[in-house]
Amino acid sequence: MFINTSADFPEGAILKLTFRLTRSNYPIQARCEVRYCLLGVGVGVEFVGLSFADQKAIEKEIQMPELKSKVRRLKTPKKTSRRRKKR
Repeated sequence: MFINTSADFPEGAILKLTFRLTRSNYPIQARCEVRYCLLGVGVGVEFVGLSFADQKAIEKEIQMPELKSKVRRLKTPKKTSRRRKKR
């Protein structure tokens, strides 16, 4: 998992994460290990201590169909071909 943060964590650092899944609002508490750090951007982590229930909730969240956006999309104008008049 990638976490956007400006904090600097060394590779191998163990973090305790608490967050909620976006769609289901399911709370997750887990330990993870920092695998890489992009300074000023964020860190890539690997879950170390993830309960079976949390793992299943994450899998279910990933498999959920995309939620349809309520944002109305603007129609893009059709391209019209303009022929130049021959002189």
